[in-house]
Order: sequence, then structure tokens, then C-alpha cells
Amino acid sequence: MTRLLATRWREPYGPGAVAGPRPVTPRGARPLWVLLLILGLPVLVPSRAVAVGTLERESGRLRVLIFGGDGAPLPGQRVTVDDPEHARKAASAVTDENGAAHFTLPAGTYVLAIGGTETVGTFTPPIPVPAGGSTEVLITVPDHGGAPRVAVESGGASARGVRREAGGDSGSRGRIAGRLVDPEGQPVAGARIFVRGSDAEAESDAEGKFVLSLPPGRYELTIVHSEYGTQTEAGIVVQPNRTTERVLTLEPTASALPVFTVLAPRIEGSTTALLEERKAASAVTETLGAEEMAQAGDSDASSALKRVTGVTLVGGKYVYVRGLGERYSSTLLNGATLPSPEPEKRAVPLDMFPTDVLDSIVVHKTYAPNLPGEFGGGTVVLRTRTVPRTRVATFSASLGALAGTTFQSGLSYQGGPTDFLGFGAAYRALPREIEEATQDQKLAEGDLFGGGFTAEELEALGERFPNRWNTTRRPLPPAVGLSGTVGTPLELGGMEAGVLASLNYGLDAQRLDKDATYYTVAGEEVVPQNVYTFEESEKKVTLAGLLTAGLKLSEDESLHATFLLDRISDDEVRVYEGYNDDLNGNLRITRLKWVERTLGLLHLGGDHRLPFLDTRLEWHYAGSLSTRVEPDRREYRYDYEEASGRWRISDRPEGNQRLFSDLLDQNHDLGADATVPLPSLGERATLQVGLSAIFKARGVQTRRFKFEHQGPKSYDPSIISQDPEQIFVPENIDRDGFQLLETTRNTDNYSGTKDIQAAYLMATLPVVEALELMAGLRLERFHQITETFPLFQPEAEPERSVIETFDPLPAATLTYRAGETLLLRAAVGRSVNRPNFFEASDVLQSPVTGGFDLKGNPEVKPATLLHGDLRVEWYPDAGESMSLAVFGKTFYDPIETTVLPTAQPTVTFANADSALVAGVEIEVRRHLGFAHPALRDFYVSGNATFVHSRVTLPDSGTFVQTSRDRPLQGQSPWAVNLQIGYDAPESGVRGSIVFHAFGPRIAQVGAFGLPDTYEEPVPLLDAVASVPIGGGFTLGVKGRNLLDSPVVYTVGGKVAMRYRRGRGISLSVNKTF
Repeated sequence: MTRLLATRWREPYGPGAVAGPRPVTPRGARPLWVLLLILGLPVLVPSRAVAVGTLERESGRLRVLIFGGDGAPLPGQRVTVDDPEHARKAASAVTDENGAAHFTLPAGTYVLAIGGTETVGTFTPPIPVPAGGSTEVLITVPDHGGAPRVAVESGGASARGVRREAGGDSGSRGRIAGRLVDPEGQPVAGARIFVRGSDAEAESDAEGKFVLSLPPGRYELTIVHSEYGTQTEAGIVVQPNRTTERVLTLEPTASALPVFTVLAPRIEGSTTALLEERKAASAVTETLGAEEMAQAGDSDASSALKRVTGVTLVGGKYVYVRGLGERYSSTLLNGATLPSPEPEKRAVPLDMFPTDVLDSIVVHKTYAPNLPGEFGGGTVVLRTRTVPRTRVATFSASLGALAGTTFQSGLSYQGGPTDFLGFGAAYRALPREIEEATQDQKLAEGDLFGGGFTAEELEALGERFPNRWNTTRRPLPPAVGLSGTVGTPLELGGMEAGVLASLNYGLDAQRLDKDATYYTVAGEEVVPQNVYTFEESEKKVTLAGLLTAGLKLSEDESLHATFLLDRISDDEVRVYEGYNDDLNGNLRITRLKWVERTLGLLHLGGDHRLPFLDTRLEWHYAGSLSTRVEPDRREYRYDYEEASGRWRISDRPEGNQRLFSDLLDQNHDLGADATVPLPSLGERATLQVGLSAIFKARGVQTRRFKFEHQGPKSYDPSIISQDPEQIFVPENIDRDGFQLLETTRNTDNYSGTKDIQAAYLMATLPVVEALELMAGLRLERFHQITETFPLFQPEAEPERSVIETFDPLPAATLTYRAGETLLLRAAVGRSVNRPNFFEASDVLQSPVTGGFDLKGNPEVKPATLLHGDLRVEWYPDAGESMSLAVFGKTFYDPIETTVLPTAQPTVTFANADSALVAGVEIEVRRHLGFAHPALRDFYVSGNATFVHSRVTLPDSGTFVQTSRDRPLQGQSPWAVNLQIGYDAPESGVRGSIVFHAFGPRIAQVGAFGLPDTYEEPVPLLDAVASVPIGGGFTLGVKGRNLLDSPVVYTVGGKVAMRYRRGRGISLSVNKTF
């Protein structure tokens, strides 16, 4: 079944291209895979050596500061570091003039003994030194005896790594510029400045000045000088690309405070940094960081995004932003577009991205000229993990159970030996003899005019199909998760560099028992037509790998490369049985389905500061491939015969079928952006220009086969009442029994290309004090060709659809900054929504993913959208935010699904007259320390969205949908998220309870008078907690779907389908080396 990957384009696409059938594999697919591997290997090879070295040499830093009772540093104190685990002395040093001693130690737990010319006699409690981290111990010795006070601040690699990764490259960091003076205003030179919970430190110069470069966040400084009392300065907020200035006065030792106490500060992670980024942005965005995803226990991007304000999750993998379907939501990875592995959709399924490989997710809710012009509800930007600033090596494992699934009897069948790894396509591939015999002709019997195959040849080929049809029962496995990450900074020829590698494996299983009723309309009443019970068993294997490398050529130049490979394999068995009105009896339909989805991406980029006008130039190239392989989907039907009391295999067209489907989507994305600061106009004034080009090619190939009832044996009750594997044996495959035929349609296969070239100009300028305007224009040229062709008729003229447009897309955002904490934004913009390859084609096919027949529409045209937003944002403290937003969108010629009046209901695509979406969003994120100091480690986060939408379809007899004026399909009128959590940085204990719910939404548009099918609200409650247990280990527990509310679909208020997902629990252990 790898034929798809072995074919080639015969003619290039574009104006003037010769019409004719097109093989389905995009040109250059194999060279691109080779390019991904070649460019990935130079990064991969050295990373192996780094990984080994990291495990051998992994260490952390220990900093000890000793003060007298008057707050002055105590020099000359002997500090001995004992390793109790190995019963040895690990290190010893004497404090310097600043009372400081520094150690680099293997990761572990130590005890300190402190003594000088007169022994102090202090033995500290056990002190952790985490791998790649920094631990700070502050000891205050009273002047008149008594026990010394010991304060320990441990900044582990995991906590700081999240923070620094969130901070991104040097362009997103901020600075603290300080000046130290004495009470008379004279500079204090030679003071040491330490950043609590960080390795960063500085020393004041002759003018008392110092500078610290840090990621965005909130910090606490400790200032130490032998002649002055030690001082702390807390609550210093660092914002991206901005300088925070402080003048600090140091008191001489004689007048210093007699008591000096240091409290371990809260180490803000990526949540703080991302909120600072959102605050500094010129557009309306929502952010979700690695820290927040970990606190909620989210396993992939799709489950994480449902917690974002205004975002709902549909089908477990598609996001709806502000009530708009997946066609109105685009996804970027590190700023580059992605291909989709879905045959009938443009959307990228977000369950393909484990959170282990993600640093953060940003949702752009207002359009800006530096975003792709296809913008509807929002653009989701996934950002992968970056090179760490300290060495990191982690491994985690998890084991989970699901009520009603784990160790319960589930449907299964004979699979391949490597299915558990997610590689099963080769085992199910189309037999080589059939593939070779049908290179240029359809598998069909010849006639008097020649061509085709003889009955003997069809018999021989039919016997080549593996006779694997039957289902069995096996206990379903528990959920298993394994992941590991290794990274380190490097130095190459005096230049800063680094690598990070991450691997992820997951196995999940699910059994679902569903009750389903399909309705029809009798007069004005909705009445049952077909009533079935479903049993489904699914196993999902996830594999993901990330390799990223960075090189800092100088303070003004850096390069980075990221290689990402994601795979999801779904193994599904479904059996449904029940009464069918057309048959006037019972039927049973079984389906065996295996699907492999793969996404591979190589992303190269650079960031350069040019001397010309202090211009910042950023560029990227992303080459990506997405594949979907569904080999040998087997489906067969049995009808129940009342007279004999037997089930018999059906002789109807759907009686048995074997389907093979391949998709290949290839994408090249190139872009460059230049930003020129305009300091004469204001501190934040900039001019930005950019160019981009996207080249996409897609091919879809589908082949269908069945065993046709031919001779008397195919109607023999003693044969057709047996199991399929007893029916389709060699002695029954001939002219007297069943004959193999190919039922592939002329409209099953299509291919296409898409080119988008764009340029934009955008400026951010101050209007008056505190009022800022971002305005710009994007110009996009769009050219798309789709061809539908019969696979075995090279002389036939393909059905071709061509769309070519030139779109000016303006946008503007006005931001009023009322002080440091309050912002008001108003935004307007124009964008487009274009039909994808399938929608613009003349393809008619039964979808690979099941459901009604789908038909493209070459007459469909792009839609235009106008956006308007008003939003108030308040940031009461670092890591905290509150916002209220009102938004509206007007659609002209929106693309909607409609139903054609055919014997078999067929869904197609058409331009509606208009559509309107309006809504309100509320969001709160606060620590509870403002209510009482005892609650400082508790936080609450919540958001709510209320949306109203209407779409008006053309009043035409062509379509038979029941509602011509209705809400948008998939749009919920409301959605609510609430999270209450506990996060104690001193102990490392974390826990949270997360609630999510959405309002009723249209799942299927009704036709022929039947009302729309609605998915009813399903409240979800999850809980997650983690506790450090020593030795670098953290134990976690996670509870999923604790309410186990039923999933219900209704038609006209009557239940159409009902089932429960089951409660889940999992245990995990994480080791930091």
C-alpha cells in the first residue's frame, strides 16, 4: 500500500498546465523526507554524546551566605559539605569578604557544617541540590548566642527551566538596571547582587551601577557588601524588551537592622512570563504555558486548549475559537503553517502534539497583518520547547486505569506484531500481487471487447487477500506513558549553543457502549426509524520526538533548528446491531479499522540585529509532511432471518468491503520579518515589514474492493450463515461463489496545489501619551488548483477547479495603557476564509472517516470576514490577570455545509448569504494571597464565554436542510472553565481541580424536515496533584472525568445517542537527574 509514496507528478501545476490525470503523490515528497533526515542528522549525532555526558556529569550549584546578627556578612567562616548518603565529605570552603561560599556538586542531598576560628557549631537540615539547578542557603548568626537561622532556597532545573524557556530568546528578555548608594547618596562599589531562585548575579561598579538580564517575571534581589547591612528588594517586575530601573540605598553595618530574615520567594514560572508577553502585545491574545498545562494535567494540545477563554473542543481534537468551526481556526507551529492529515478537512488535529514537547500555546483572537490572511475565530500558535540554559535530564512514566475499559473484555482482531508501537500499516498492506496487477487497470472481469481480468485471474487475486475478518475478545490494556528529555548548553568556538531532545510514547485504550436511535419525520412528528446498540473498542498509540538546537553567533545573531516527528495510530473495532426500518428486521455491521497519522517538520530560523537603523531581522523556513494511511479497513454486514433464526452475510452493496486509503500533504513555508525601532516617535514605536511564501501540495488515493455474490455458493444458507473467515476461504472464491471486484469510484481520488505569496507593512506608533496604535496592511495572492481524476483512465479529462484571488487585508488595534496594570484595547480587521482542496473539487465520495456522502462544489468561493473587538485587561500582580471582552464578526458569503436532495443524503458546501457572531468573554487568574497571607500558595483561574451566532442560507430548492436560519454548526452558546489550585514553591507540592462545561451545539444539520442534532452539555471535572518524594523523584496522581456525566445527542428533544466515557485515574513518577 506504499504505492502512494512511489508515484510522481506527470505535469507541473499552474496556469497552462496540461490537463490530464495526476498521480497523487506531490512532487518532491521523497526528496523532502530525505532533506528532513539529512538536515536533522547533524543535530542528532552530537546530541547523543551530549546526552551521555549529561547523565555522567549532571550537577548543581550551592551558594552559602553567612551573616552576623547585625546583617553584615561574616567572612572567614569554614563551610563543610557532608554527603550523608555516601558517608563522606563532599567539599569545603571559606566564606569570602561578602560572607559567600560557592560549590558545584553532584545532584543530591547534603548537610552543612559551619565553623571559623571559633566554631559556630551549626549543622543544617538536609539541603537538596537539584540537577542543573541552584540552591541558596542563608545563615544568620545571632550576636548573643542562640541557634542560627537557616533559610534554604532551592531553584530546581524544572522550575527555572520552564521560566527561562518561556522567556524565549534574548529578544524577549528584560533588564534590571540598578544603582546602589549610601545614605548620603554616594555610590557603593563592589556589592554583590544575587537573584533569588536564579543563577544570575552581578557586581556594582565604581558608580554603584549594575545590570541584570532576565526573562520576564517577578524577582527578589539580595544585595551583600562587607561594610553594609545585607538588604533584600522584592517585587521587581521584568517585562520583555524593557528596562526596570531601581535606586537602592544601603545602610552601614552600625545602623543596619538588628534582625535579618529572608523568606523563600515564589518562583514564577512560564505563566508569569506569558502574561507579561500578553500584556506587552499589540493585539488581543490568550496564552497557555507549560507550567499551566502541567498544573492541569493536560496530555496534549487539544485537551489543554479547551481551558482557554473562548475555546471549545470538538471531536477530541479540533478547536472552535469563539464559536467558529475548525475551518475558521488555523494552526501554526513556531510561526509556520502546517499540513493536515485529514482527507476532508483543512484542520490540523491537535491531539497530535503532546504537551511534553510544547513550551507554550498562544491564541491570537484579533487579526494582525503579520498573521496569515485566512483568519476566522483565531490562530493557534504552538511553540515547541527551546534550548535550556542549564543542563536538564528528566524521565517520567505513568500508568492509568479507566473504569469500564481497563482489564475489561473488549473487541479485538488479529493484528500485527508491532501494533503496540503504532506501526501496523505494512502488516495490512494491499497484497503485492494485486498492486502489481492493477498498475494501469481496474480490478474487474473482462468482457467481449477485451481488457480486464479473466475469472481465473480474479480467483487467484481474491485468494491473495489475507482472510482476517473475525473479531475476538481480549482484556483491554491500561494506559501507559513514557517520556524523556535531555538537554544541555554548549560552547562551540567561544559561541553559546545548546541542544535538547525529547521522546514521548503513549498507549491508551477505550471501550464505549452506545445506545443510538435514528429518527425520521412522520407528518410533523419525529419518530424512531433505526435503533442500534454500539460496542466500540479503540487503542491509540502516540509517538513523538523533538530535537532542537540553537547557536548564538554573537549578542546580535542567533540560529535555531527544530525537528519534530509526531505519530498517532488508532486501532478500532466497532460492532453495531439493531432494528433497521428499511430491512424491516435486525442487522449487524462490523468494522475493523487501523489509521496511522504522521506529521514531520523541520524548522530553521534566525534572528539578526542589523546595524542599519538597528533593524531586527527574523527569518524561517519550515518543510513539513503529513500523511494519513488507512490500510485494509474491513466492513461487513449480517442480516437476521426470522424464519431460520440465523444471521446471514448480506448481499447488498455494503455486505462486505475492504478499503485502502492514503493521503500525503506537503508544505513549504518561507518567511522573513524586519522590525525597525523608531525611538524618535516613542519607546515602543516600531515599523515592521515582512514577506512570506507558502507552497502546498496534496494527494489522496482511495481504493475499494469487495467479494461480489456470484454463484450458488454465495447464496447457500449453510455457507453465508458462518463467520466471515469461514465464508471467504479459497474454495468459496470463484465464479460459483464470491468473486473479487474493485468498486473504486471515479471520484475517489484527487490532488491539488496551493500557492500563497504575501507581503505586509505594519507600524506601532504612539498617538498621545499612553495611547498606542498598531495598524497595517497585508497583501495576499492566492492560487489553488484541484483536480479530480479516475485512477485508471489516463486519457480522461480530469475535473479541475481553479481559484485565484488577490486580497488586501487591513487591521488596526488601539491600546490605551492606563498605568502599569490596566489596558484597554479596540481592534478591527478584515480577513478571508477560502475553500480547501476537497471543498473546491468535484469529488463525490463516502468519507474515509465515516458519515454521509461528501461532495465538493467547484462553484464555492472564498468568504470575507470583518472583525471587531473591545477588551479591558487588568494585571493586579505578576502572574495575575483579569479581562472582559466584547467581540463581533460579520461574514459575507460564508462557506457552510448543506444537504442535497438525493436518494442517499449528500453533504456539500455552499456560500450562505451572511452570518453573524457576537459574544462576551470574561477571564480571571489570581493568587489568593490578597485575601489572607495564609492563602498565598492557592490560586484560582476561570473564564466564561457567551456567544450568539446566526447563519442565513440561500432560499433555494437545491438544498433540503430543515433550518435556513440557525446557529453555526458546532458553536456552543456558552462555555465555562474553572481551576482551583495549590502551588507551594518551597515544598514543590502542587495540586488543582479543573472544571469544564459547554452549552448545547449542533452536531449534525437536519434535513427533509428532521430537526438539527444537538450535542448536549457534558460537565467535566478533573483533578491532578504532584509531590516531591526525594532523590529527584516526583510522584503524581491524576483523576479524569470524575463526574462521568453521560454524553447525550438529541433530535427534536429526543435522545439520539447516549454513552459514558468512564472515570480515569493514573499514577506517574518523574525523575530529574
